[in-house]
Amino acid sequence: IINNANDADNESDDEFSLNSGSPAPSDGGRPPPLLYLRITNAKVVCSLLKTIQFRDLATICASVNGLKVTVEDCKSLQANVYLQTSLFSQYTLRDDEPLFFKLNYVMLLECLQMFSDTEASSPAVMELFLPDDRSAVELHLEDAGVVTDCRIRTIEPEQTLDFNFNAAALCFKVIIRSEQLKEVFSELDPHSELVEIFVSTERRLFRMSTFGDLGRGVYDFPAESEAVEMFQSPDVSVAFRYRHALLKCCLKALQASAKASIRCDQRGFLSLQFLVESADGHNCFIEFFLVPNQPEDEDEIAGSDDERH
Repeated sequence: IINNANDADNESDDEFSLNSGSPAPSDGGRPPPLLYLRITNAKVVCSLLKTIQFRDLATICASVNGLKVTVEDCKSLQANVYLQTSLFSQYTLRDDEPLFFKLNYVMLLECLQMFSDTEASSPAVMELFLPDDRSAVELHLEDAGVVTDCRIRTIEPEQTLDFNFNAAALCFKVIIRSEQLKEVFSELDPHSELVEIFVSTERRLFRMSTFGDLGRGVYDFPAESEAVEMFQSPDVSVAFRYRHALLKCCLKALQASAKASIRCDQRGFLSLQFLVESADGHNCFIEFFLVPNQPEDEDEIAGSDDERH
């Protein structure tokens, strides 16, 4: 919904409203916002948030450490973007306790992309307010004298998934340079419903495999290769399978990253952490949690073991 400047003071029942061309109105005696942040280059935040845009809604947690933006797919996948306070020129959380709110993620990104996709000489400045009543997130964007105000209604947040991922008791951990990992992701058989991750203790390698009508595709990363920066293998070789559709959700984050940390716990729950070097020199992190595919019978596991050797 686009409102003219003359209608800016009218209340709207729509989930999203926008007023372009004039500065944001004064607070008018309202209490200070629960959350206020300012960044001098909105494109930095926009590019990071776009890496986990695979669902319409997102839950945002604001704490003294910064923002955590979470997008989930049922109970199988969770993606988190971590925006530390150092990324912002101003970051104020009125209370010490973390606060949670949920909103339409598509609308948020549409607002941020208004100026992010332009070729302006100076980057767009973004301010974000969460008022005391938590009814809506208010965005104030300014680029070369053009000001746009957006208001996105919030949704009562639900508790996000807790995968109980135990980083202190890992099954394996591998850090791989993203450039080489992107090549493998691009070559994975798109017709394969599952992707197997196999870590060999004896051969010291990390392997990704697909299973399609044309046969089996195998992609190895030996521990001694230049692409592998860290290789912590389990006591015995392990293999878990994951839905290919879930791994595809990680592709945007992988493409934007410099390196990827791949960790797995004893249950096969997978953590993919991506290090992204932002345009203004900050190191930001994007993390995905994936649930392993449960085999229908033991023959599937046994057959997979035979194929590996």
